[in-house]
Amino acid sequence: MDIDQFVRERKPNWTRLAALLNEFELNTEWDMGHERIKEMVTLYRQACTDLNQARSYTANPELLDTLNQITGRAYRLVYSEGGRTTLRESFWHFISVSIPETFRKESAYVIAALIPFLAGALFGFAAVKIDPANAEAFVAEAFFFRRVPKSGSKKLKALRASALIRRAKRCSLERCCTRTI
Repeated sequence: MDIDQFVRERKPNWTRLAALLNEFELNTEWDMGHERIKEMVTLYRQACTDLNQARSYTANPELLDTLNQITGRAYRLVYSEGGRTTLRESFWHFISVSIPETFRKESAYVIAALIPFLAGALFGFAAVKIDPANAEAFVAEAFFFRRVPKSGSKKLKALRASALIRRAKRCSLERCCTRTI
Protein backbone atom coordinates (compact mmCIF):
# COMPACT_ATOMS: atom_id res chain seq x y z
CA MET A 1 0.00 0.00 0.00
CA ASP A 2 1.35 3.39 -1.03
CA ILE A 3 0.85 5.73 1.94
CA ASP A 4 1.30 8.92 -0.11
CA GLN A 5 -1.41 7.84 -2.55
CA PHE A 6 -3.63 6.79 0.39
CA VAL A 7 -3.28 10.25 1.96
CA ARG A 8 -3.84 12.05 -1.38
CA GLU A 9 -7.04 10.10 -2.06
CA ARG A 10 -8.52 10.40 1.42
CA LYS A 11 -7.32 13.81 2.61
CA PRO A 12 -10.23 15.76 0.95
CA ASN A 13 -12.69 13.66 2.97
CA TRP A 14 -10.78 14.33 6.20
CA THR A 15 -10.68 18.05 5.44
CA ARG A 16 -14.42 18.07 4.74
CA LEU A 17 -15.10 16.18 7.97
CA ALA A 18 -12.98 18.66 9.94
CA ALA A 19 -14.88 21.56 8.36
CA LEU A 20 -18.24 19.96 9.22
CA LEU A 21 -17.06 19.37 12.80
CA ASN A 22 -16.02 23.01 13.14
CA GLU A 23 -19.38 24.11 11.79
CA PHE A 24 -21.28 21.68 13.99
CA GLU A 25 -19.50 22.85 17.13
CA LEU A 26 -20.69 26.41 16.43
CA ASN A 27 -24.28 25.61 15.37
CA THR A 28 -27.14 23.46 16.62
CA GLU A 29 -28.29 20.23 15.02
CA TRP A 30 -31.31 22.09 13.67
CA ASP A 31 -29.14 24.66 11.91
CA MET A 32 -26.91 21.95 10.44
CA GLY A 33 -29.74 20.19 8.65
CA HIS A 34 -30.36 16.52 8.05
CA GLU A 35 -28.20 16.16 4.92
CA ARG A 36 -25.06 17.65 6.46
CA ILE A 37 -25.45 15.51 9.56
CA LYS A 38 -25.75 12.41 7.39
CA GLU A 39 -22.68 13.52 5.45
CA MET A 40 -20.76 14.02 8.70
CA VAL A 41 -21.69 10.52 9.93
CA THR A 42 -20.68 8.97 6.61
CA LEU A 43 -17.36 10.82 6.60
CA TYR A 44 -16.79 9.84 10.24
CA ARG A 45 -17.23 6.15 9.43
CA GLN A 46 -14.90 6.45 6.45
CA ALA A 47 -12.32 8.23 8.63
CA CYS A 48 -12.54 5.39 11.19
CA THR A 49 -11.88 2.89 8.42
CA ASP A 50 -8.99 5.01 7.18
CA LEU A 51 -7.55 5.18 10.70
CA ASN A 52 -7.67 1.39 11.01
CA GLN A 53 -5.95 0.99 7.62
CA ALA A 54 -3.34 3.57 8.50
CA ARG A 55 -2.57 1.80 11.79
CA SER A 56 -2.14 -1.45 9.90
CA TYR A 57 0.18 -0.15 7.19
CA THR A 58 2.18 2.70 8.70
CA ALA A 59 3.65 3.99 11.91
CA ASN A 60 3.60 7.62 10.74
CA PRO A 61 2.72 9.46 13.99
CA GLU A 62 1.63 12.64 12.20
CA LEU A 63 -0.91 10.82 10.03
CA LEU A 64 -2.17 8.69 12.90
CA ASP A 65 -2.50 11.70 15.23
CA THR A 66 -4.44 13.68 12.61
CA LEU A 67 -6.87 10.82 11.95
CA ASN A 68 -7.19 10.02 15.63
CA GLN A 69 -8.00 13.65 16.46
CA ILE A 70 -10.62 13.95 13.70
CA THR A 71 -12.32 10.66 14.57
CA GLY A 72 -12.27 11.51 18.28
CA ARG A 73 -13.98 14.85 17.69
CA ALA A 74 -16.52 13.25 15.38
CA TYR A 75 -17.20 10.40 17.82
CA ARG A 76 -18.12 12.88 20.54
CA LEU A 77 -20.66 14.57 18.28
CA VAL A 78 -22.04 11.50 16.50
CA TYR A 79 -22.66 9.51 19.67
CA SER A 80 -23.67 12.35 21.97
CA GLU A 81 -27.15 11.71 23.26
CA GLY A 82 -29.67 14.44 22.66
CA GLY A 83 -27.25 17.13 21.54
CA ARG A 84 -25.96 19.90 23.76
CA THR A 85 -28.25 20.97 26.60
CA THR A 86 -27.82 22.95 29.77
CA LEU A 87 -27.96 21.35 33.19
CA ARG A 88 -31.34 22.97 33.84
CA GLU A 89 -32.77 21.57 30.59
CA SER A 90 -31.36 18.12 31.35
CA PHE A 91 -32.80 18.16 34.87
CA TRP A 92 -36.21 19.32 33.63
CA HIS A 93 -36.20 16.63 30.93
CA PHE A 94 -35.34 14.03 33.57
CA ILE A 95 -38.18 15.17 35.87
CA SER A 96 -40.84 15.78 33.24
CA VAL A 97 -40.07 13.08 30.66
CA SER A 98 -37.70 10.34 31.83
CA ILE A 99 -39.28 9.59 35.21
CA PRO A 100 -42.90 9.41 33.94
CA GLU A 101 -41.75 7.37 30.93
CA THR A 102 -39.96 4.91 33.19
CA PHE A 103 -43.02 4.57 35.44
CA ARG A 104 -45.20 3.88 32.40
CA LYS A 105 -42.78 1.27 31.05
CA GLU A 106 -42.26 -0.42 34.41
CA SER A 107 -45.78 0.05 35.85
CA ALA A 108 -46.27 -3.67 36.52
CA TYR A 109 -43.09 -3.78 38.64
CA VAL A 110 -44.02 -0.57 40.44
CA ILE A 111 -47.43 -1.99 41.34
CA ALA A 112 -45.88 -5.32 42.34
CA ALA A 113 -43.58 -3.46 44.75
CA LEU A 114 -46.30 -1.11 45.96
CA ILE A 115 -48.73 -3.87 47.02
CA PRO A 116 -46.51 -5.48 49.70
CA PHE A 117 -45.38 -2.04 50.87
CA LEU A 118 -48.96 -0.90 51.42
CA ALA A 119 -49.94 -4.26 52.96
CA GLY A 120 -47.13 -3.92 55.50
CA ALA A 121 -48.06 -0.32 56.27
CA LEU A 122 -51.73 -1.24 56.77
CA PHE A 123 -50.80 -4.22 58.93
CA GLY A 124 -48.54 -2.07 61.10
CA PHE A 125 -51.16 0.67 61.36
CA ALA A 126 -53.85 -1.84 62.38
CA ALA A 127 -51.57 -3.50 64.93
CA VAL A 128 -50.68 -0.17 66.55
CA LYS A 129 -54.28 1.05 66.38
CA ILE A 130 -55.47 -2.10 68.19
CA ASP A 131 -52.75 -1.91 70.85
CA PRO A 132 -50.41 1.11 70.95
CA ALA A 133 -47.84 -0.98 72.80
CA ASN A 134 -47.25 -2.84 69.52
CA ALA A 135 -45.54 0.28 68.18
CA GLU A 136 -42.36 -0.78 69.97
CA ALA A 137 -42.31 -3.96 67.89
CA PHE A 138 -42.53 -2.07 64.57
CA VAL A 139 -40.63 1.16 65.21
CA ALA A 140 -37.21 1.66 66.74
CA GLU A 141 -37.26 3.31 70.13
CA ALA A 142 -35.09 6.18 68.85
CA PHE A 143 -38.07 7.39 66.78
CA PHE A 144 -40.35 7.81 69.78
CA PHE A 145 -40.70 11.23 71.30
CA ARG A 146 -42.04 10.89 74.78
CA ARG A 147 -42.58 13.55 77.32
CA VAL A 148 -41.27 12.46 80.64
CA PRO A 149 -44.00 12.86 83.22
CA LYS A 150 -43.17 14.57 86.47
CA SER A 151 -41.82 12.21 89.08
CA GLY A 152 -44.47 10.91 91.39
CA SER A 153 -47.31 11.45 88.89
CA LYS A 154 -49.90 8.79 88.22
CA LYS A 155 -48.98 8.65 84.54
CA LEU A 156 -45.32 7.85 85.31
CA LYS A 157 -46.36 5.11 87.72
CA ALA A 158 -48.71 3.66 85.10
CA LEU A 159 -45.96 3.71 82.45
CA ARG A 160 -43.55 1.96 84.79
CA ALA A 161 -46.17 -0.62 85.67
CA SER A 162 -47.00 -1.31 82.00
CA ALA A 163 -43.30 -1.62 81.19
CA LEU A 164 -42.86 -4.11 84.03
CA ILE A 165 -45.87 -6.09 82.82
CA ARG A 166 -44.50 -6.21 79.25
CA ARG A 167 -41.12 -7.37 80.55
CA ALA A 168 -42.76 -10.06 82.66
CA LYS A 169 -44.75 -11.27 79.65
CA ARG A 170 -41.60 -11.42 77.52
CA CYS A 171 -39.72 -13.30 80.23
CA SER A 172 -42.52 -15.82 80.68
CA LEU A 173 -42.74 -16.33 76.90
CA GLU A 174 -38.98 -16.85 76.70
CA ARG A 175 -39.04 -19.38 79.54
CA CYS A 176 -41.98 -21.14 77.96
CA CYS A 177 -40.30 -21.29 74.57
CA THR A 178 -36.96 -22.45 75.94
CA ARG A 179 -38.59 -25.26 77.96
CA THR A 180 -40.39 -26.70 74.95
CA ILE A 181 -37.22 -26.73 72.86
